[in-house]
Amino acid sequence: MLERIFGKHSSKARIALGQASIIVSLVLMAAMTGLLPNEGNIKREARIVLAETIAVNSSLYITRSDIRRMHSVLEVTVKRNTDLLSAGVRRRDSKLLADIAEHSSYWKPLEGLASTDTDVVVPVWEGDQQWGQVELRFTPIEAQGLWGYLTNPVVIFIMFLSSSCFVIFFWYLGRMLKQLDPSQAVPDRVRSALDTMAESLLVMDIKQNIVLANQAFSTLVGRPAEKLVGLKASTFPWLDNNNDASVDKYPWKIAMENGEPITNHIVRLQLPNKLNKSFMVNCSPVLLPGGKVGGVLVSLDDVTALEEKDIELRRSKEEAEMANQAKSEFLANMSHEIRTPMNAILGFTELLRRDRGGLQPDQRKHLNTISSSGQHLLDLINDILDLSKVEAGHLDVEIIDCKPVQLIQQVMQAMKVKADEKDLELKFETRTALPEEIKTDPGRVRQILTNLIGNSIKFTEQGSITVRVSVPDRTNPQLIVEIIDTGIGMTEQQVSSVFDPFVQADSSITRRFGGTGLGLSISHKFANALGGDILASSDYGQGSTFSLILDLEDTVGTAWLTPDDLLFELEHEESSDVIKWRLPVADILVVDDGNENRELLKLVLEDLGINVTTAVHGQDGLEKALQHNFDVILMDVQMPVMDGYSAVSEMRKMGLKQSVVALTAHAMKGIEKRCIEAGYSHYMTKPINIEALVQLLAELLGGEKVVEKTLLPSQPLNSSCIDDFSYEAKLVDPESEQSAVYQPIVSSLAANKKFIGIVKRFITKLELQLVQMKQALKEDDFSGLSDLAHWLKGSAGSVGFDDFTEVAKELEDAAKARNKEKAENQLSNVEQLYQRALLGLESSNDMTENPDNTGVKKRVAQEKLQLESIDKGAIRSSLVENNPKYQKIVDRFITRLEEQSLEIDKAVYNRNYDELGKLSHWLKGSAGSVGFADLTEPAMALEDAAKRHDQTSVEESYAQIRSLILRVENVNPNLFTAVESIQSDE
Repeated sequence: MLERIFGKHSSKARIALGQASIIVSLVLMAAMTGLLPNEGNIKREARIVLAETIAVNSSLYITRSDIRRMHSVLEVTVKRNTDLLSAGVRRRDSKLLADIAEHSSYWKPLEGLASTDTDVVVPVWEGDQQWGQVELRFTPIEAQGLWGYLTNPVVIFIMFLSSSCFVIFFWYLGRMLKQLDPSQAVPDRVRSALDTMAESLLVMDIKQNIVLANQAFSTLVGRPAEKLVGLKASTFPWLDNNNDASVDKYPWKIAMENGEPITNHIVRLQLPNKLNKSFMVNCSPVLLPGGKVGGVLVSLDDVTALEEKDIELRRSKEEAEMANQAKSEFLANMSHEIRTPMNAILGFTELLRRDRGGLQPDQRKHLNTISSSGQHLLDLINDILDLSKVEAGHLDVEIIDCKPVQLIQQVMQAMKVKADEKDLELKFETRTALPEEIKTDPGRVRQILTNLIGNSIKFTEQGSITVRVSVPDRTNPQLIVEIIDTGIGMTEQQVSSVFDPFVQADSSITRRFGGTGLGLSISHKFANALGGDILASSDYGQGSTFSLILDLEDTVGTAWLTPDDLLFELEHEESSDVIKWRLPVADILVVDDGNENRELLKLVLEDLGINVTTAVHGQDGLEKALQHNFDVILMDVQMPVMDGYSAVSEMRKMGLKQSVVALTAHAMKGIEKRCIEAGYSHYMTKPINIEALVQLLAELLGGEKVVEKTLLPSQPLNSSCIDDFSYEAKLVDPESEQSAVYQPIVSSLAANKKFIGIVKRFITKLELQLVQMKQALKEDDFSGLSDLAHWLKGSAGSVGFDDFTEVAKELEDAAKARNKEKAENQLSNVEQLYQRALLGLESSNDMTENPDNTGVKKRVAQEKLQLESIDKGAIRSSLVENNPKYQKIVDRFITRLEEQSLEIDKAVYNRNYDELGKLSHWLKGSAGSVGFADLTEPAMALEDAAKRHDQTSVEESYAQIRSLILRVENVNPNLFTAVESIQSDE
């Protein structure tokens, strides 16, 4: 009870209560023995004296028989005594002779005639006999019940005495205990031992008063130890680790409240010399009997020097983190800069691959190698950007189903280029059956094999590299991939350290072969992360063998392929069918600040029959999205004016619900989450995987999957055949023998020069389709031939060649009837029409020439320029080298080139050097981007001359550029005629 009431002061309260109890006991004994005056007893005695006096007087009056006088005396007595309520005189026969203050109404006979504090009976005597009695009724001396007990003077006195004594004793004990020196209770040998300790020691009581301090703490604060006793610990300026001086956060207070030790807590103390010291504090509660906390033992270890070092370490850590953050930002920017051109490289590569019918086998192989190597480069970029894997010392792996042989073959195909450069044979062998599918991380395995095979190629000068794959034991299956080379080999010591990072055989190896020595170390970590290993063995001077070992799980139910099956499987993969998507008519908005990216996406989507609108930044895209209801929006993230995050956020705020796909070159962790949170519905990284993009659009728009058979040409297509489609190369002498056999066919669209490009692209496409028609007829693929004839029937008429329509219809009917002889005849007719269409290009060009022949000098100059262009050969874009689909981009550039060329001509004539500098700068950048590299250097020279205001150099550079522009295929040869006419008139 005392502990609940007084808490930590219970011991002092017990002592004070005991002392007060002794005083109270003595007072009670004095009261009981009469030593203590009692007010009640005094009143009783006074009432007895009054009663006796009245009785004596009453006896006197009775003897005289003077009842009236006795009555008067009683009345006066009642009036003058406030405690006397009533009085009466009663004879022995119970007759009341005197009734004062209605005595008879309140008086009740007493039992046994025993008087009480309120009712008193005094006998009246007449001689020796009792005459009667005097009855007196008084007020009670004490109140009745609990209140009477509490108002009892003795009780009040005892309560006052006990409470006042307790308070006085409690205060007095507190003062007295402070004057006591608890340290005297500590033996001298113990104190000496405490004083010899280097760390400061304090003993505090429950109120945080210091009861003991050793010499170390005394010296620290500059006060004698005996002067510290009794001081509160809060007297000193303590601070916690957060510079908080709150008493509630002192570790010793927390230790006493919890009753548990506090260890390794940092506090600071500001010393008189204004130096701040840091201490490692350990607090141990001092327990009293019963487990109660009576104080605390505090040790303070000076860690100021260590903390200063820790501050330096933290500063160094912060600097390192800042450098690491800068590195991460650099890697993110580097990734963006790499992925932007990679998007164009892999995107256009994929477009070439998709046109499988117009590619030679070697071209298809090279494109596959470019695509595979580019994808591998992207995987490497992703690993470099995933900084957490390296910095945290662990690598994340993704276990999925994959085909091991196909994976190995892809790596070998990519590495074969390097092997061919060194005339090394790269072979694949398998001596056991292999599972068709395994569960592993294909990306990591690809990196391992690339490193191992690349390493073998690097250190092999002649001979071969063999990739041998096997699963020796199906009961405990392990996939073993051995890379065996005939290279320089290693010693035993070199083999033992080959997986150490930044280690190569010796410095001569580094100088001779290059490299950082990280490849094998990283590969070894990858293998370990996959639950496998890499083993190395070597014979110095004869070659090395690196074995990748992967444990296989869940092989039950997996198909196993024999070596023959594996070879067939690889061939099958090479000639697999093409899967395409048929998409419904839709409107898509492409938002990207990169011109190449917009052109690529526009070309891909329009080829799928989709209407494409483009925007150059987020603000432009937002405005167009609000003006038109697009089915899907493809939008870049990092753009000028308004970025993608802001644009898509505004779209969502304005209620646009359609899908917005993020196309970004940023691939750092967290970017996808940020895109989704901003409002994008889907996320794709650049370079864009065209197949994945098309599949996503098919899902969003409700597309239909279509499988098309691949038609390979019967013979390799001459690599120069596409170059021969340029107008100048196809000019036919009208007087030649071929002209007599074939009359030219002119497209009805050729009357307008804007459609000449369309006509030429159709003829280019027709030659490729003729190759496939012949192949289909040779293989009796009448279904494929019918489809090709159907295309010709519709497309030829669309571009103004109606002569093809009937022949194409006859060819289609013959293919459907499977009439091979008739199909051969009609196909021959198609070839003749194709040759006549080539001749028609000459006459169609004449139709679009400027008919103004008013100036002989102008006509001669124009013909001279045309002849110069023809003699020197046409300039054709390198973009259309292998695929005519890029002609759309080139045609748009040529239209723009014609417009800008006239502006350049005017700027040169008017000597407007500022405008000329801008125009030549545009030509320098744009011409090379679309494959007209011949214009780059002259445009650069023209820009430099314009900046110098050197008119002579300007005219020389412009003359060269003008000659080159007239040689560009599809450029109107009369381009400068109108301008020359105006200038000559002036």
